[in-house]
Amino acid sequence: MSYNLFDLTMYLSNWSLLLFIFWLVSDKLKKYLHLEVLVQFVYYGFLLLYFYYLFLKKYTFSFSLVIINFIIHYIPYKVISKNPISNQSYYFFFLVSIVYLVYLSIHKKNVIQVYFTDIKKYLM
Repeated sequence: MSYNLFDLTMYLSNWSLLLFIFWLVSDKLKKYLHLEVLVQFVYYGFLLLYFYYLFLKKYTFSFSLVIINFIIHYIPYKVISKNPISNQSYYFFFLVSIVYLVYLSIHKKNVIQVYFTDIKKYLM
């Protein structure tokens, strides 16, 4: 199975992780990247999706994949959740969401396809 760059960028959690890494390494960016709402949304969305796939759809994933994905989503959540949620965080979440949806539409995808339809090609 081959993957392309779009496979890596089609998930909001990858965008969130990249922004978190920028936020973590740059003190200057901490003033402008208000990630609190975005990171919480991605973390809880990840948990809900895994619950859906594991318990409702009965999909099986390797244990190591689940653990690695959990850690990748939990660390930004744990670090960022120490900060209070500000209005700028809601604005930033809204902005990133709009850019993400436009990005998906440029690639002729939507959120339903990415998170509920295309997942099947990764399980085969």
